[in-house]
Amino acid sequence: MIRTIYKLSSQIFATRAPAYLRKRIALGKEDSARVTERYGVASCERPEGLVLWVHAASVGESRSILALIHALLEKHKGWNILITTGTVSSAKIITAELPSNAFHQYLPLDVPAWVNAFLDHWHPDAAIWVEQELWPNMLEQIHARKIPAILANGRLTESSFKRWLWIKSLAKDLLTPFHRIYAQSPYDAERLEKLSGRQVLVRGNLKYAAEPLPYNPVLLDNLKKEIGDRPIWLAASTHLGEELVIAQAHKLILKERPDCLLIIVPRHPDRGDQITTDLSEYHLRVERRSFKSPILKETQVYLADTFSELGLFYRLSDIVFLGGSLVPIGGHNLIEPAQLECITLYGPHMHNAQEIKELFEKHNASFTIRTAQELSAHVLSLLANPELVATMTNTATNLVAKEGEVLQDLINDVELLLK
Repeated sequence: MIRTIYKLSSQIFATRAPAYLRKRIALGKEDSARVTERYGVASCERPEGLVLWVHAASVGESRSILALIHALLEKHKGWNILITTGTVSSAKIITAELPSNAFHQYLPLDVPAWVNAFLDHWHPDAAIWVEQELWPNMLEQIHARKIPAILANGRLTESSFKRWLWIKSLAKDLLTPFHRIYAQSPYDAERLEKLSGRQVLVRGNLKYAAEPLPYNPVLLDNLKKEIGDRPIWLAASTHLGEELVIAQAHKLILKERPDCLLIIVPRHPDRGDQITTDLSEYHLRVERRSFKSPILKETQVYLADTFSELGLFYRLSDIVFLGGSLVPIGGHNLIEPAQLECITLYGPHMHNAQEIKELFEKHNASFTIRTAQELSAHVLSLLANPELVATMTNTATNLVAKEGEVLQDLINDVELLLK
C-alpha cells in the first residue's frame, strides 16, 4: 500500500517538477545546462560494450568512489563506467577527476516514466549504489530488469533504523533488488540485517580508500612563503556558532604564542561576511582569501572563504579542528585530514562518523574537545610537542591505509557480479 501511494504521489509530482527544478536552479542547486537529465533524458550516447553504473549522492560519497573507478578502469580497459549523482557539488568533483571511459549524468527524479527513460537508454550491466537514499521507483525497475546490484558502504544510524522499523516491509522491499549488501560497520550490518532479513557483510568504509583531496602546489608554496616559520592551526568545515568558540580559543593561544596564525575554512564560504563580523568582536586581525588578501606578519586569522581548497590547507597545517562537531551537525570526514598527516580535534557531536571516531580514539590518533579552553590547551600542547605530533599523524595515516583495503574487496565483488 505504501509503495502504491508513493508511486501515485511521484506521478503527481511530475506535473510540478518543472517549477520545482526552476526554483532549485535559481538557488544554484541544479545545473541549468543539464537539467533535462533529471527527466531521464541522457545528454550523451551509450558507449558500446559493458557499462557499469555507480551511483553516489553526496560529495563525500562521490570522492569515495573515484578510487574505485580508477582501479576498475585501469584493470579492465574495455569497461565503461556511468556515474550518477544528485547534487551540483558532487557532480563538479566527479567530472573534474574522471578518467577516460567514465562519464557523469545526473540521476533522474524518481518518477516512473523518467526512471524508465534513463534505464532504457543506458541498459547498465550492473549497478553499485554507494549511498543511503533508496529511491523506490528506481529500485523497483532495477529489480524488474534483473540488473545485478550491490549496496556498498551501507550505513544506518540508530535513529534512522528506529524510523524504518515502523515501515519494515517497505524497507525490506527497497533492499530486495541488491544481490549483496555491504555495511561499513558491525552496527550497520546488524541494523540492515534486521530490515532486509538477509545476511549483510561488513566490508568497511569506502571513504578510507578515497583519493587524497587535490591541491595546487604553486598556491601551497605561495602560502608557505607568506606564513614563514609561524606556528599555525586550522579550523576546517566550520558552521554557524563554531567560529565564536574557535575565536575564543585563538585569543587564549595568542597570549602564549602571539605569532600563531589561525586559518578558518568555513563549510559554506558564502558566510564570509558574517564570520568576519563575528571575529571583529574579538579584535582579531583578519584577512580574507576571497578578497585575495595576503597573509601579513600582523594577520592573526586567515579566513579561507573560497571553494574546494581544503586539500591545500590540510597540507599546510598539522593541527586541525574539524567543524560540524561543536554544534549538532554530526561532524565531517575524519579520514581526509588523516590521509594528509594531520592530527584532528573535534567537538562532542560526531554521530555521522561515530565508528571512525571510535577507531581513531582507540589508537590515540585524535582528540575530543568541548570548550574553547580545552581547544586552546590541546593546540598549545601540540605546538610545543612536535614529537607527539609526528607520532599521532603517523598513527592516523597508518589507520587509514590499513582500512583502505576495503577497496580491493569491493573490486573483487564487482568482478564476480559481472562474470
